[in-house]
Amino acid sequence: MNVLKNIALPATLLFLLVTMIIVFNGSGTTEDNIRLMIRMTAASSMVLFSLTFSASSLQHFFSDGRWRPVMQARRRLGLSFALSHTVHLLAIIALVEVVFGGDYSQLGDIFGGSVIYLFIFAMAATSNNASVKFLGIKNWTRLHKIGSYLIWVGLFSSYFGNALETGALHYWLYSALGVGLLLLRVWAFWDKRLRV
Repeated sequence: MNVLKNIALPATLLFLLVTMIIVFNGSGTTEDNIRLMIRMTAASSMVLFSLTFSASSLQHFFSDGRWRPVMQARRRLGLSFALSHTVHLLAIIALVEVVFGGDYSQLGDIFGGSVIYLFIFAMAATSNNASVKFLGIKNWTRLHKIGSYLIWVGLFSSYFGNALETGALHYWLYSALGVGLLLLRVWAFWDKRLRV
């Protein structure tokens, strides 16, 4: 039995609910609380995305099976990421409404972010066998591959931009993790090619 596959979604939901209760209990939807919620969901999304994005590469390099549970749970981890990042989006919307009076120009690149979220929702909606059958394996794979790289671009550009702007160590660490994830994927891709 794959425990990770069974608990990924419920654990993510529980984490998000507990986080919301802790953050907003007491002083309510203040700017500081909303920004804390944004940071917490950004962190949980990054962890879940990292596992989903790297699962096949890690299984390729470690053939002893230690990463097989992560690979088998990849769809559930992807759905957990979508849930976490949807709450992240709602927190951003709350920030704009509460702090900036509904001025969404404060968000910067709304178009790019909207495209990424459309892919997140499309990937979540098609993370099932029926969708693979309906779309065909090639189209399904294309959707999820393009979407995963767009999500990577969105997360990395956000963290790297914040690292340059604030110089905060955690943003640099997240940026380094992003680079590491991409290099791992590229390395696995070429290693598979060379072994053929």
